Amino acid sequence: MDKTKQPGIKFHNVLLKEFSFKRKDNINTDKPIDISFQVNRQISNDKLNLIVELGIDINQNSYEENGFKIHCSMIGLFSVNEEDKNMSLENFAEQNAPALILPYIREHISTTTLKAGLPPVILP
Repeated sequence: MDKTKQPGIKFHNVLLKEFSFKRKDNINTDKPIDISFQVNRQISNDKLNLIVELGIDINQNSYEENGFKIHCSMIGLFSVNEEDKNMSLENFAEQNAPALILPYIREHISTTTLKAGLPPVILP
């Protein structure tokens, strides 16, 4: 791989797969939040297309004890640009693809929490 070149992979689209948000009436916003990530990758048999699903679960103060919980899952669609191929889909799928999807999830979660009357949750 030539590190001076782009990876040679196209980012076609990002799609919202699942989203759920639940909150109690009296939320204690001083409590810390727990964040967990899940990544699923699927590479086509011809190794030219990639689907990456990034899921995030956020729980604050145990939902049952005046907290909130969020689940958000988005899918990114990628393909190899055969003329500019420089990085394998396997390598790209490890870190690059989830990093490209994360800003979309970050925006969706921060907007939703703000609209729900909470301090916006801004993912790192």
